[in-house]
Amino acid sequence: MISQPAAVDVVFFFLYGIAVFSIAFSLLTALLAPSILKKRKSQSDFCPPVTILKPLKGNEPGLAENLESFCSLDYPLFQIILTITNPDDPATSIAQKIKEKFPEQDIEIVFSQGNSLKGLNPKINNVSSAQAFIKYPLLMMADSDVRVQKDFLKRMTEPLSNPQIGLVTSFYQGAQSRKFWPSMEALSINAYFLPQAMAAYSFGMRFAMGAAMLIRKEVFEKIGGFEYLSRHLADDFVLGEAVKALGLQIAAASCLVECVTEDSGFLKYLKHQIRWAHTIRTCRASGYLGLLFLHGFSLLILSLFLFGPSSNALMLMAAVVLSKFLAQQRILDASGVKSNWRSFFLLPLNEIIIFFAWGYGWKNQSVSWRGEAYSFPETIDEPALVAAER
Repeated sequence: MISQPAAVDVVFFFLYGIAVFSIAFSLLTALLAPSILKKRKSQSDFCPPVTILKPLKGNEPGLAENLESFCSLDYPLFQIILTITNPDDPATSIAQKIKEKFPEQDIEIVFSQGNSLKGLNPKINNVSSAQAFIKYPLLMMADSDVRVQKDFLKRMTEPLSNPQIGLVTSFYQGAQSRKFWPSMEALSINAYFLPQAMAAYSFGMRFAMGAAMLIRKEVFEKIGGFEYLSRHLADDFVLGEAVKALGLQIAAASCLVECVTEDSGFLKYLKHQIRWAHTIRTCRASGYLGLLFLHGFSLLILSLFLFGPSSNALMLMAAVVLSKFLAQQRILDASGVKSNWRSFFLLPLNEIIIFFAWGYGWKNQSVSWRGEAYSFPETIDEPALVAAER
């Protein structure tokens, strides 16, 4: 039986140990970022044609600019298919204006209303209507809030010169904003998710990120295509797992795409963080538990309540915030993105909200995606088994 003073010491050192780990993790990701985002030598003769699929829903902030960035890609041959649930959606008029503005581009607008595919995932149900219009052997699925640079498609296709690569994904960063809640949303990506993703990738964990994914059409069809993905809420996760189950590799492009966030207020921001938390827990419960070790700042706040004020705790809290900020800046600088020093002052609040979302994420409940409610299952189908059967 552990005595009460001994138990207090164990809790004390555990909380402080997590804080030290959080600092070390951030500094490590700051060192790893440049090597991951280093631009590879271009193979000018490798430019296979690509079909880009973009599901649209609603008139979200910056949608026209996001679509224009794809229409302005420096790439010899590609097709863009914009899928919309019905003609009354506000995204329809924007899509039509983009098509008129870029008459030289191969742009198709497809409505998914009446589509027979009624799976669990509303985004995949929408984009599946593009099936009959796909022209090329490489398929890219890119979210509507994504904005890219002119060389993006070239960087995405480069890894596919290796026939063992079945899928290419892209890291993403939150767009800088002068508004408060969009800045918080961007910070959740840049200082929390992005360092985790880069560290995991550096140590051999290969996975797909839904902002932009490029896959060989034959591989996509082999794993079951849209019908298979529609049965899963975390379509990027299961797509990556299914590709690996076929014995193929996943590569990350040497670039960051930019995700433009909306000014939605506190409640929508919090719900978004909880939805992320639910998704991660559903996909990898063990990995989700391990995220506790990245919440050093919030746990140090807990230590202040448990053990009273401490100069050591306050210094560690400052070190955690500073290391996370430096990691974010290092990643953005390595990708050529202009950094924002104001985010340093938002980090403490951001850390607390994300920690709350992580704790709440253990509760299984329904959440919403762009106005559509759905429930997270306790587990997801094992994609390796499905892929093996095929």
